[in-house]
Amino acid sequence: MKISFLRVIVLSGLLALLAHSLLARAQTETPRCARPPVASGQTRHTLESGGETRSYVRYVPPGYDPTQPGALVLSLHGIVSDGAEMVDFTGWNALADEHNFIVVYPDALFLPNLWVFFPTPDDMHGGEIDDVRFFEDLLTALDTNLCIDANRVYVNGFSAGGSMSLYLACRIPERFAAVGVVAPPFIAQFEDRAWCPPGAPLPTIAFHSTADTIVPYEGGEGFGWEFAPYETWTALWAARSGCDATPETLVTPEDVRAVRYVNCANNAEVVAYTIIGGAHAWPGGEPPDGFEPITSIDASALMWDFFARHERDTSG
Repeated sequence: MKISFLRVIVLSGLLALLAHSLLARAQTETPRCARPPVASGQTRHTLESGGETRSYVRYVPPGYDPTQPGALVLSLHGIVSDGAEMVDFTGWNALADEHNFIVVYPDALFLPNLWVFFPTPDDMHGGEIDDVRFFEDLLTALDTNLCIDANRVYVNGFSAGGSMSLYLACRIPERFAAVGVVAPPFIAQFEDRAWCPPGAPLPTIAFHSTADTIVPYEGGEGFGWEFAPYETWTALWAARSGCDATPETLVTPEDVRAVRYVNCANNAEVVAYTIIGGAHAWPGGEPPDGFEPITSIDASALMWDFFARHERDTSG
């Protein structure tokens, strides 16, 4: 009887230890999904948002697993462009194959495919189009159909798509882990606290060419806006992020400069690449018609390396 009783005690202890171990493992493992399988490849989709039919291009890599949460990259086109062109401009699909993440290229709706990231002037206010709501609806729809890790959602954009990416970082930072931009027109309203309210800053990586004639590196005017110089706005963005005022200098190819602002709030960092010469184009990608390619660095590859270092900070 004593032996049986001891066996019960030992067995109970072992079962308790096993249960504790399994619970701890379940708490540390990434939750699995229960999403239906989807075909890999590039497809076009629509959704209803704010009373409008919106569209986007979606790329699912061959290695996608509908039971395993994976990263999502949103890539936003510039004015008079669309999501399909961003596929060619950026080369994101090849990186998605290599690193097994989903890429989505949304389409703007207002005027000549322009994102609504500005409150003025009055004749360009975007009417009833609410692009922030569109992105919230888009992320909800994608999460419903795909196995996405909410802590690894990234947004990037070219030109006006870069401005929209920064605006999303201002308005709904809780939906993203990091942001990347190429040649965004950084307009004065980004310094308006009502438009870009203080909040949890996002890790940010930026690129701009000194010979850009569309969005001048040294700043200028266009479409009724005043653009801040690239080095000015990246320093302002770093200050908004609570970073050290003096950045580190990074090692780069001869025709490229780069700095990194560190010790930022919310575990953020701000990295700014400058391409000497260049044009209004995505470094390493296929340039728009009439522009020369930038071959010294690959913005998408550098962005992905940057994104992969950052997950959404849920520490509170």
